[in-house]
Amino acid sequence: MDFSIESFQKMEKDQNSVLKQILKSCKVQSVEEVTHALLMKPSTCNKDALASFVEKLLKLSTRNLEVCRAAVVKIDQLKSERIEIQKTVIDLQQEQLHEVKDAVKASVKDSVKTEITLWSDIVKKNATPATPSVESVQKVVRSAVEENVRSNNFIIYGAEEEELEDNDGLGGLDHSADFARNLFNEIRAFPKPEVL
Repeated sequence: MDFSIESFQKMEKDQNSVLKQILKSCKVQSVEEVTHALLMKPSTCNKDALASFVEKLLKLSTRNLEVCRAAVVKIDQLKSERIEIQKTVIDLQQEQLHEVKDAVKASVKDSVKTEITLWSDIVKKNATPATPSVESVQKVVRSAVEENVRSNNFIIYGAEEEELEDNDGLGGLDHSADFARNLFNEIRAFPKPEVL
């Protein structure tokens, strides 16, 4: 026997029918009022009626057990189906989780690769040496020469500035050049004096 709501409802209806007959025969309103003493009174129920009620209740009890067994089988079947469904859901969730995880890994890998590529492109663009123009080379050389010439200059404070006559065609050395030469000889420093 397979369990169904209809079989349960039919059994419940038959049981209620038998109970109503017993209550009517005993002249009471509820099952709680039925007692052993009441059933033993000859005026309440005769032996034939009691035998008929017992027979009906036994048959109902047997059917009740069959319905309960069918219900237990159905419950076990539903539990098994539910477990299988839950297992399938868990497997699908794990599969989706792995797919999402793989997608995230791939996305991160692509992003990192793109960023590294972008940085390497920037480095390549900035690392390519530009050929210097003639003007820039000339400017650098001029500034280096000017710094070099300026570093050789010195000033002697308190020396007199007198121009000497141009006897040797060198434009005439002033008195300060002789003074500087003498000063360097005294301190034993011998720079090469140049007149500009």
